[in-house]
Amino acid sequence: MVLGLISTLLSLALVPAVIDDVLAHTALPPEPSAEQVRWGLQVFATLMAFIQLGAFAVMLALAFVLRAGRGWARVALMIVGGLYVWFTLGFYGNVGQTAHLGTLGVVSGAATILQLVVIAAAIVFQFRPAVGEHLRRASA
Repeated sequence: MVLGLISTLLSLALVPAVIDDVLAHTALPPEPSAEQVRWGLQVFATLMAFIQLGAFAVMLALAFVLRAGRGWARVALMIVGGLYVWFTLGFYGNVGQTAHLGTLGVVSGAATILQLVVIAAAIVFQFRPAVGEHLRRASA
C-alpha cells in the first residue's frame, strides 16, 4: 500500500512535465487550444490518481478480510489485483517514456514496476497451501 501511495504521488508530481512533453511533441489542431488540452490532461491524471488510490483501499480492505479467514476474499483480491495490474500495464506500458524527465521520472518508473511485481506476487502467494490452511483454521 505504501509503495502504491508513493507511486501515485510520484506520478502526480510528474504530470506537469509529462503534459509539457506531450504538448511539445504532438501536433495539435487549432481547436482545442493547448491550454484546454493541458487542463483536460491534468483533470484526467488527477481522476486516475483517485481511482488508483480507491483500488488500493479496496485491496487493503480485502487483505484484512482475507486475514480474518474469509475465503471469498482470495477470489476478490485476485480479480481486483489482476484488473489493477492489467490497467496499470495499459497506462504505464511506456514506463521508459518518463525516464528522460530526470531522476523523478526514473524513480516513478521503478516504483511502478516494483508495485506491479509486488501485486502480482501477492496474487500468486495468496493461493499457497499455507493460506488455505489458515482459512480452514479461521473458519472452524
